[in-house]
Amino acid sequence: MTQQHPPYPPPYPPPGRPGPPTNGFAVAALVLGMVGLILTPVPLLNLLGVLAGAVGLGLGLAALRRARRSGTGTGMARVGVGMAVVAIVLSLLWSWYVWLWLGDALDWVEPPEASVLVGEEFETDEGHLRIRVTRAECTSTNGRDVACTYRFVARNLTDNPITLGDIEVKSVINREFHHTRLDGETRIGPGQQEAIRGSVSTYGPGPLEGIAFDGTDASSRKAVVVDLSAAWEEARSGK
Repeated sequence: MTQQHPPYPPPYPPPGRPGPPTNGFAVAALVLGMVGLILTPVPLLNLLGVLAGAVGLGLGLAALRRARRSGTGTGMARVGVGMAVVAIVLSLLWSWYVWLWLGDALDWVEPPEASVLVGEEFETDEGHLRIRVTRAECTSTNGRDVACTYRFVARNLTDNPITLGDIEVKSVINREFHHTRLDGETRIGPGQQEAIRGSVSTYGPGPLEGIAFDGTDASSRKAVVVDLSAAWEEARSGK
């Protein structure tokens, strides 16, 4: 009896068609958008986040154009463009905020204009202090250098003691913050008030524009400047 061999297996099916090509621009846009968002909260490095977001935005737009022809990568490209735009906006806003903060901390900012006259009462921006400059006098012996003294009453509106010094009180000379000297008791208890004397001198053309007050840092945009320019100009003119 002849032995029969099992039938041969059917031939392998032909390989399937390859999938659509990957949209490389879309992948790059997505990655750069993510990098930009990650760098957003990191000071200074967020400037690289702006760059990454800008490049990602350009690649994302290019990926969308390519997706119209190939039909692939549209969703990824849109997500990449969205993340890139958000990274650029947030990084720029955060960079601006950090720049403003550094300017206040390092006295880079330009002083605000004088907005209060001698004798007027005002409160500092945070509501920490109520202040009234009661008197300002300036003298000059040579018509060039001017020495000014001023007196003010400060009331502490907080529940904690406040000590005034050359951080909370500054002079404004020629559109720049400068130190001023305070005499007497400068520590004010909660709910208490103190009469304090201060002095400042200018050498050369000046001019002395005023005295800046703030409960935390007078060399900032939110400081209140009391106008002393009239007393300074009177001393310079010899009247």
